[in-house]
Amino acid sequence: MAVSRTCVFCSLAAAVTAFTAAPAASVGFDRPLKSEAIESGEQGEARRTDCIYYPRFVVTVRYFGKTDRGEVNLVPRSARFACGDEVAPVEKRLTFARYVGVKGDFILTDYSYRGKQPTQFDIFDGRTGGRLISDQMQGEWTLARFTADGFVLRYRRVFTSDCPLKYGVATQCWTGIRHATGLADAMAPDCHALYDARRKTIQFADQLDAVDRTAVKLTYNAEARYSGGRLSYTALPGTVDCRLAW
Repeated sequence: MAVSRTCVFCSLAAAVTAFTAAPAASVGFDRPLKSEAIESGEQGEARRTDCIYYPRFVVTVRYFGKTDRGEVNLVPRSARFACGDEVAPVEKRLTFARYVGVKGDFILTDYSYRGKQPTQFDIFDGRTGGRLISDQMQGEWTLARFTADGFVLRYRRVFTSDCPLKYGVATQCWTGIRHATGLADAMAPDCHALYDARRKTIQFADQLDAVDRTAVKLTYNAEARYSGGRLSYTALPGTVDCRLAW
């Protein structure tokens, strides 16, 4: 796949190499008080419900078939329910993904389509079930630090724009991207060659306009910080890669 590349804070780019990869397992997830696994299903249909108990809440995960992804739910610790119940009114559905673990009051899940990059990850508030961050990353976190009321994550972020970075509209599009990504001081990557290359593969003239309106995926080093109920992004030193979104 064709890629266009620019650099953010290139004089400081060496700082990025100082980060060591921090896979999810190294976050140091909390050990549950206990866990249960209830097998069920009829006519060869494998089904399993996992219930993972923590001091302030319970995470239930329903698996349908042989997969590592399931329906992840939140249950108040004070609720009365039986693990494996077909319907539990006290459950709040969070997402359908791979359950990763719990850190403090934060519930982490992730998902990658057929095991391919990028990885979609989400962090939920274990007290309310609210989604605090939903983002995509290439590779692993280079830093994952959690506190009582927030977290700081560093990773190679994959951001999909809602506009094309092509010629006449590129400047306006980049202005919106800068606000959404924290790339406030970065130059817009030159993605024109990607559009030109895609246009050459088009057989019918009436499809060329759709190419010119194609959004982009930007991959860059980012820090996501959640504190005081607010999520913000800061760009870190490194390259900014540009790909057409589809």
